[in-house]
Amino acid sequence: MTVSYGLTVSDSEYPITSKAEEALQGFSEAGNPGAFLVDLLPILKHVPSWFPGAGFKRKASHYASINAEVVNLPFKAVQRSMVGHQEKRELEIVSNNLIFPKISCKFPRIS
Repeated sequence: MTVSYGLTVSDSEYPITSKAEEALQGFSEAGNPGAFLVDLLPILKHVPSWFPGAGFKRKASHYASINAEVVNLPFKAVQRSMVGHQEKRELEIVSNNLIFPKISCKFPRIS
């Protein structure tokens, strides 16, 4: 987080850390073969989420929103710090690409 976003995560109760742990919990839960009935009966992926036995769909939508938060929270924190000028620091990778998106790296030719 420090290299790419300039965020120092020092506490396990930091919002991004707790969301990432929850996302990993969902990944490990869904990764077990046979954990959900849809693994055995793939036709169940077409039933609505309110249908009995389709709890996997509700869990999947919950973990999808958690995954989106894990991706967007650090990015939005960088955007807020750039707009508010909360602290003066060197540009991180994300903020550098937000300010100078057309910069390209050119490597010297080796002959």
